[in-house]
Amino acid sequence: MTSREKFYEFFYKIVNEKNNNSVYLSAVKYNKIVSEIKNVRSSGIKSNKAHRILKRYDLITIGEEDKLILPLLESNTNIVYYITNENIYDVLHDVHLSIGHGGKHRMNAEVKKKYKNITQEAVSIYLKFCQSKLFIICTILSV
Repeated sequence: MTSREKFYEFFYKIVNEKNNNSVYLSAVKYNKIVSEIKNVRSSGIKSNKAHRILKRYDLITIGEEDKLILPLLESNTNIVYYITNENIYDVLHDVHLSIGHGGKHRMNAEVKKKYKNITQEAVSIYLKFCQSKLFIICTILSV
């Protein structure tokens, strides 16, 4: 079993125990939110639900793809993305490698700069199944 498979087996076990209002987004939920934002913008109707969605999410179009982001504030122009559960491992793996196999604290700090819905819990699960040559270092740093 690969580290990706182990990660997702453990990750989905935890996600399934959580209720529907957790920060984790399945592809279906992600696409539903994107559709709701588009509908609200095109119709112009501002219900309470629409207000809550627009306060929490915004859209940015990259190429032909719409991506969910945290709404930008005047004081902060840094784009922070929401990602689907299916992409969490890839993002964590890229971050882990980009910071030189950094541990839990460094990964959490890097992840928070670009992604809104990757939790400390997901980072810890990733580090638990780190399969790099530096496995011992990854384990020590994540303690």
